[in-house]
Amino acid sequence: MSQYQQYQQNKKLLGTTVNQHIYQSQREFPNATGDFTLLLQEILVASKIIRDKITLAGIAESIGSTDEENVQGEIVKVLDVLSNTIIKRRLLKSGLVCMIISEEDTEVCLPKDKYAGGKYVVAVDPCDGSSNIACNVPVGTIFSIWKRKTPKNEVASLEIDALQKGRDMVCGGYILYGPSCMCVYTTGFDVNGFTFDPSIGEFILTHKNITFPPFSKCYSVNEAYTNVWSQDTKDFIDWIKTPNKAENRPYTGRSDGSLVSDFHRNLLYG
Repeated sequence: MSQYQQYQQNKKLLGTTVNQHIYQSQREFPNATGDFTLLLQEILVASKIIRDKITLAGIAESIGSTDEENVQGEIVKVLDVLSNTIIKRRLLKSGLVCMIISEEDTEVCLPKDKYAGGKYVVAVDPCDGSSNIACNVPVGTIFSIWKRKTPKNEVASLEIDALQKGRDMVCGGYILYGPSCMCVYTTGFDVNGFTFDPSIGEFILTHKNITFPPFSKCYSVNEAYTNVWSQDTKDFIDWIKTPNKAENRPYTGRSDGSLVSDFHRNLLYG
């Protein structure tokens, strides 16, 4: 290998990891304690474990359903339970969260007293789209983070801490488990995507400052729910399906039943 080829190879290896990116962002806030940074790192560690479980799902016989339903009335899959357990074990013992709200639980999850006092509330769907696992459709983990509002020396409140506005969120993102594993998140300033490199076990910055394309020809919707849509929604879907060459219609329907997968495609392609 020539010196130039070695240089190019090393250059590729010197990408920005997600941890480096988080620390660089933290420097912009002189009063930051580092707790938020540690919380994001815990979520990423959990996602790496979930990724491994999903990759080996068929071999490890973790594909299938339980006899339970979640709060949405959906049949709980084995990987739902496994992913939920992994995330809760990581976060509830971190000392960083005062509450976890999971799609798989009917009640909020509070840490034990010795881990209580965390500054953040985390809402999570541990394995969105898990019904598609058996047919190899990409799935993902969705998370949102808020600052707690109650004093640290009090028990976190459902009404005050859990039921906060979406606009008060300090971070939101998802991890996509597909042909490659990606983490996409924002703290309200820009959106960045990191692709997992299994050879070094790190998420590397590959999509900087993601924005929606100015134009798209795709739409994603579950048309099985047409009967419960408002008339405005029905009219809009009919409009984008009606041919009009001057307005680049009709659009093309793209939906695979996994919110993370659909949203990620629309984020990149419009």
